[in-house]
Amino acid sequence: MTKLEKHKVIIDCDPGADDALAIMLALNSEEIDVIGITTVSGNSPLEICTQNALNIINSCNRKDIPVFAGEDRPIKRDIEFTDEYCGKNGVCEYEFRKSDKLVQKENAIDFIYDSAAREEKLTIISIAPMSNIAKALIKYPDLKDMNIEIITMAGYYKVNSSLNVKRSEWNVLVDPEAFEIVCNSGIPMYSLGLDVSSNLKNEYIDEIIEKGTKSEKMEYLIHAKDFYLSRNLTPKSLLVDSLPVAYIIDKSIAKFKAGNVTMQYKEKIDCDIIKFNSYKDKANIYAAYELDLDRFVKILIERIFNK
Repeated sequence: MTKLEKHKVIIDCDPGADDALAIMLALNSEEIDVIGITTVSGNSPLEICTQNALNIINSCNRKDIPVFAGEDRPIKRDIEFTDEYCGKNGVCEYEFRKSDKLVQKENAIDFIYDSAAREEKLTIISIAPMSNIAKALIKYPDLKDMNIEIITMAGYYKVNSSLNVKRSEWNVLVDPEAFEIVCNSGIPMYSLGLDVSSNLKNEYIDEIIEKGTKSEKMEYLIHAKDFYLSRNLTPKSLLVDSLPVAYIIDKSIAKFKAGNVTMQYKEKIDCDIIKFNSYKDKANIYAAYELDLDRFVKILIERIFNK
């Protein structure tokens, strides 16, 4: 019998309605050992994102997972918060059971570095602006030389010839300078970005609700779906942050092209910000161009909504 490979993981996030599902998936997967959750401002101000992370792990009965607060703003830019996409509380106005657990005194940047130095191999699941990771690389330049990898849903690389998306991926849009620092660090990064997430369909949410069982997690999904629909948003967006988690669980669900990224932007940011150069030798970016959507949805149903 093959020994199960367990990945030591930090989830760097800005919860966030879609972050909530990604955290639930990770905490319900035995392949993943979440050693900590780091928070950054993005969907909401840092304080709200951090409290949401504490409440989400509480709802999963995993108060043993430590939460570390990180950067409250991008590297160089200002950030404007809106309740249009996630509501005033960041999670579609859903009320998770409030946690009495406190955030850790150590900040996210130091925790990322200390974990990379301590663990034999570390995976960072990045589902937020990369401000924390970039600041860690600035403060600790040797971080890039440690046995670390990043799995993310950030970016649009134009490696899927069937797509012609006319927008920038949101996490890159919020802090492009941070994304550029991480890309240039040499740390291997696997991105399931807009090239594959754009193929998600609203019908997948309906399938999950139909095949899943009654639970607090299902109650949350239904609430979030209704919230999105009430604001003429696409419920499929709730699934995006779960993509890198699902890839760790089953690496056969995605196919990647190897290459390097250069960034082209000034004050204005548009869909042409990322230039992906296919280059197999010394590649540090692996951009997904194909995704097994049926397998992805099955993983969500089995791991989160049938337990």
